[in-house]
Amino acid sequence: MRLCLLSLLIAGPAPAGEPAMLPVADHARWQAIGRLNRDGYRDRGMCTATLIGPDLVLTAAHCLRDGTGGAVRPERLRFLAGWLRGEAAAIARIASVEMAATGPAATATDRALLRLAAPVTTIRPLPLAAPDPGRPARILGYRRDRPHALSDAGDCALELLPGGTMRLGCPVTSGNSGGPVLQRGEAGWQVVGIVSATDGRETLAAPLP
Repeated sequence: MRLCLLSLLIAGPAPAGEPAMLPVADHARWQAIGRLNRDGYRDRGMCTATLIGPDLVLTAAHCLRDGTGGAVRPERLRFLAGWLRGEAAAIARIASVEMAATGPAATATDRALLRLAAPVTTIRPLPLAAPDPGRPARILGYRRDRPHALSDAGDCALELLPGGTMRLGCPVTSGNSGGPVLQRGEAGWQVVGIVSATDGRETLAAPLP
């Protein structure tokens, strides 16, 4: 998880409380959200990612960079959908990666689309939508200090900053990177952005275009 300069985050919405662990009974409805692991099942380089199509996964582009700034090879990645306490609803290999971000500061375009080697047919993907600053948002993800269950930051104030970055009044931690920013629409919860960075108090995200 990248850290943002505090100057980018001043004068924003008041932060919500510390994200709570999602109740185990609620995980079944969120199986489209999973962990993106580097080098198989090990959690080194872990981020959060979301199934948005049978063979498409959305995450943050910076999650796919190694320590030198180079791109991580797709064959080193695994998507563990619905990860909960050591078990996944589905495990998928990555066939290819398309990254939108052009540099380490490109928060507004910190998006990556992963194509799976085989479709996941047992989990319903989450739909996409443009963000609505007039409604609260929700962030679900796998924190590095709680990596085996989803954490839930709800009722987050959302605003769009000049330059296209989205700011949310909810704190997140390492591991949440790449996770979905969600808003409820007429058809249910929709992905409207991707978690990119935090100062531990507020969160910056890449909105969906």
